[in-house]
Amino acid sequence: MERRWKVYQVACYLQLLFTGLHSFVSFVGVFQFKHPIYFLLLTIAYGLLFWLAGFGISIYNRLYPDKPVAGKDKRLFNRLFLINFFLSVFLFGLVFAEISTLNDISDILSLSITGLPIPFYIQLIAYILMLIFHFLILYGMYNLRVLLNINSQKKKFEFE
Repeated sequence: MERRWKVYQVACYLQLLFTGLHSFVSFVGVFQFKHPIYFLLLTIAYGLLFWLAGFGISIYNRLYPDKPVAGKDKRLFNRLFLINFFLSVFLFGLVFAEISTLNDISDILSLSITGLPIPFYIQLIAYILMLIFHFLILYGMYNLRVLLNINSQKKKFEFE
């Protein structure tokens, strides 16, 4: 297995961990806070991010190195890829909202944003990591699909 596919799998597993945890916390928030629709939407968004990472691992394990994405898998791949491409905006929004929150906290505490204690940055770091893993997964899934189609075509012509 090539190094890039190991990185892809690690990104998928870490994304499963981050999005699973955030999805669970958001789902609990549906029942604890006054605005359940907000937390329901967060739960759905994190669930879709989780599904993409899980589907990416599944596609790799089932189809690599030379089976093309076809049928139900192709339709699901296309839909999940498109939805998660748009969810990249959601992740960027979370990063910028967290930066704004940190800025507000620093104003309240009369500190510079860089003067805040490390624990204040944990959520920002988690969002940034989720965004990085998300882009790695999207890029990896695109490359995986191209590679599977190329390898499938080579295999077809070798047997003819």
